[in-house]
Amino acid sequence: MSDSDINNFFVKNIDMLQKIAKGIAYKQNKKYINPSTAVNEAYLYIYEKCRDKFSNEDQLQRIVINYIKMMTIWNGSVSFTHLEKVMTSDYIPDTIDDFDENFDDKLEIELWYNDRKCLLSLYRDQEQDKVKQIIFDCYFKKGITKGIDMAKHLKINKDYACKYIREMKTTIRDFANQKQ
Repeated sequence: MSDSDINNFFVKNIDMLQKIAKGIAYKQNKKYINPSTAVNEAYLYIYEKCRDKFSNEDQLQRIVINYIKMMTIWNGSVSFTHLEKVMTSDYIPDTIDDFDENFDDKLEIELWYNDRKCLLSLYRDQEQDKVKQIIFDCYFKKGITKGIDMAKHLKINKDYACKYIREMKTTIRDFANQKQ
């Protein structure tokens, strides 16, 4: 088929192909895929890779639908969602002022986070009680934040583990209030 035949096929069948792409995306539970993007990528694939692999419209239609289906199903390769994210302008700030505001917000969050981290470090350094140090290390360094998990890890009663966590949080709050 010639280039004009391929173009005519896509122009003539674009509505049908978009409905098929939407149906495939719905069936695969990928409702966020834009059908237009799927058809456009199928057109580019056909035009660049396999213009010479078919002789009639029926074969072309089968290849296009199969390509849309495979690109919707495949997660490991470059999929429509990845291509759509790259091509959308949602990730590009509209103005420099907007970029500066986002940067200031992120900087403020980073400073707040570093301040809290420093407070926790100071609290840990000043704490003399070994039990509270162990609870602190389990909670913040090992990520054991639930009383039941703490009880299993330390092989103690779950009520005591919950009590230790509550006491630690209270003493940390008091310590932070004293420092401010």
